[in-house]
Amino acid sequence: MAKIKFSKEQFRGVLENPNSKSAAVINHLLRFEGHGAIVVGGEVQVSEPEEILTLTDVLNVVDESGKVEEFPVFIKLSDADYAKETPDTLPRNKKENEQGQMVRLKWSEYKDSTHEHRKIDGYNYVPGNSMGGIELKGSEIKALKDAKLELLSAKEYRALAAQAADVELEAVHGR
Repeated sequence: MAKIKFSKEQFRGVLENPNSKSAAVINHLLRFEGHGAIVVGGEVQVSEPEEILTLTDVLNVVDESGKVEEFPVFIKLSDADYAKETPDTLPRNKKENEQGQMVRLKWSEYKDSTHEHRKIDGYNYVPGNSMGGIELKGSEIKALKDAKLELLSAKEYRALAAQAADVELEAVHGR
């Protein structure tokens, strides 16, 4: 479940500011109250965030000092970038080498035994929750975006994966 958090004072201030991008996000979520979104104090909890929020919404909240917890994203990487080390801002991205030193994982290594990466149309797609199954926080998503990485929401990724599966199926069956 994703959570968007502001202090109570921030929450009121955001809603009262007509130019606030976060106010637009919160007002959008309030329309879903009782249908996937719950408001508690200065916090909005969203049971299926990828169905209600966009990556732009998440970044707008973070830009206005709000916090977003557990938002599912996928990182799109070329083969060259997939072979590079993960950024320092990514959680759970280190391992111990043979000399006992902690080193950053490469993107290709950034997964536990329960996650897989997928290649579609020449690009590698890495789930943000590949290590430990914990979705990324808004600040971590913003750091990846600031590092010029291309991100997709889970909803965008599912649509892409479904389209790729359809193309593969057509190729197999000659349609």
